[in-house]
This record gives sequence, C-alpha cells and structure tokens, in this order.
Amino acid sequence: MRDPERLATLPRMLRAIWVLVFGCGFAACAGTSGASRVPISRWVDLYPELAVQSGDFETDKGLFRPRRSKEKIEAVDGAVRLYVDGDDDGFAKARDELAQDPVSAYWLTRYLLLFVIKARQPRQIDETDPDRMVGEPVWKRPVREIEALGPAAVPAIVMDLLRDSRGDYRALARELLELVGPEGLPQWRGVFEIEDPKARLRGTEVLAGWQDRSAPVVALLDAMSRDEDWGVRGEAYRGLGRDASHAPRLVEALASEADPYVQRKIIEALADHKSHANASAIVGYMARAYDANDRRGMLAADAALRKMSGKKQRATLETWRSWLTTLDR
Repeated sequence: MRDPERLATLPRMLRAIWVLVFGCGFAACAGTSGASRVPISRWVDLYPELAVQSGDFETDKGLFRPRRSKEKIEAVDGAVRLYVDGDDDGFAKARDELAQDPVSAYWLTRYLLLFVIKARQPRQIDETDPDRMVGEPVWKRPVREIEALGPAAVPAIVMDLLRDSRGDYRALARELLELVGPEGLPQWRGVFEIEDPKARLRGTEVLAGWQDRSAPVVALLDAMSRDEDWGVRGEAYRGLGRDASHAPRLVEALASEADPYVQRKIIEALADHKSHANASAIVGYMARAYDANDRRGMLAADAALRKMSGKKQRATLETWRSWLTTLDR
C-alpha cells in the first residue's frame, strides 16, 4: 500500500469495503437493514452539529453520512493515507486536528472502525509462519487511535455500531465506549432519553458492563433502574450489582419490583455479594416463588444461593433457611 498511485485510490477502496463489511446496515439491501428499527431521526437528533450538515441520510436504509466539504474530504483522506503508510507521528498530528471538527472526526473514526472490524474478522492462519504470533494483534492499533480521539469518536461509535442490530457490532460499541470512559458520556447520554426502549436498553447495557463506578455512571444506572421498560431496569440493576455498596439498593428493589424478569436479574446481582442481608432477601424471594408456584423464580433463587454459598447441589427452601442461620448478621 506504499505505492502513491494505489494510495491515491485508497479512500474509494475503503468506502467500498465499508459497504461490504457493514452490509445492509450502511448500504441498500433489498428492503432489509442491519440498523435498529428505531427511526434514525431519533438517533441523529443526538448530534445536531452533524445533522445540520447532513440531510442525506436515508431512514429506510439506515444510512448516515454527514456531508463534507472538499477540504474536509481531502483532510480525512490524507490522514488515512498517513495511517496506512505507517506514519504514526504524522497521523497523530492530523488526528488531533481533525478531532476539532465533528464531521471530520466522525469520518476519521468510521475509517478506524473499519480497520478494527476487518482486523478482527476470522481468517486462515498459516501455522508454518514463524512470525505469526510476533507483535501485538493488528486490531489494537486502530483501537488505540480511537481511544486517542476520545469523546470526538463517540458519535460514530454510537451511530455506526451501537445503533446496529448485530450483536457483535454492539459488543464492539460497548468495548470502545468503555475505553473512552466517563469523559465521553456527555456525547451519548441522550441515548437514554430516546423514546424507544430498545435504544435505552442498548445504552444501559453499555454502562452495566463498565468497571468504572464513578458518580455519573452510578447516577445514570440508578435513574435507568426506574425506567418504564423491564429490560432496561434489569440491565440497570445488573450494573448496580457489580458493586457491593449498592446491594442495599437491590434488596430494597427486590421487595418492590413487580416484574419477574427484573426480580431474577436482581437476585443474580445479589449472588455476587455474600452477606446475611443479601442471602435473606434471596431466601425470602424463593419463599414467595414457592407460594406462587413460580418455577423459574425458584430455580433462579436456588442458583443464586448456590453461587453465594459455594454449594453445588440444589437444595430445598428449608435447607436454605437453615444455611441462612449460619451467616453472621
């Protein structure tokens, strides 16, 4: 790729590959789309600085292509050439300059996402190649550059990955958004306000998996635990349950939550934090499940108590009540 004539055609080639990689989510496909069924306009509203300069996205195909001037096209394409040519210093300088403009940052991030996805695709490995395991995985380099872009990379991650219906793309979005961290949260906080619960669920799934337990993250998870959608509430409680300090909040929620699915998510979260109070809440839930002949609830409670106690065999309600008396209050 170091030949100047080939490099000159690189942006067009990458755009073609992008369509192949992202499939129906970004290109016309016989009435189907890889993007969420949530109207794209609701997602675009998150980024008015892009929508104002766009106007050419297609709601039926899930496309979003912010318009660029000739100068911006040349600037982004030039940065991509520096990246492909291995000029890390030159690319870093161009990257930092492009990050100042939302549209240019969007397109640069899109190219970097392409490099990550292509590098992670399954491919045949030559087991006879002695250098096959030398050096870091290829995908780490574009991931580092996305992290360096920071909050400027968030709109493309949200619009191109989090909005997609494919699980592996959303998983990549969760990974990258966590990498950017709470600093980028203001750039995608609006996802939690989209009327469609599918969008709010995707956002809550991201936060629920974060290791970061800073105040803005916890506050947002707490807010989503009161969402009207049961799926969103369940993910929020899963996220809160990653920290033992929030166990009392979960115990309180278990007593008031009416949805069976959410109740099970709560006890699954409590199972990670062994204490008399948490175990008592789960045993109480199991008793109520027995009274309601709720088999799924009984099994979920038993699984949670076995995880908490370290026991391998299923046990009766009475057995768990007896075990509960062995725990210090």
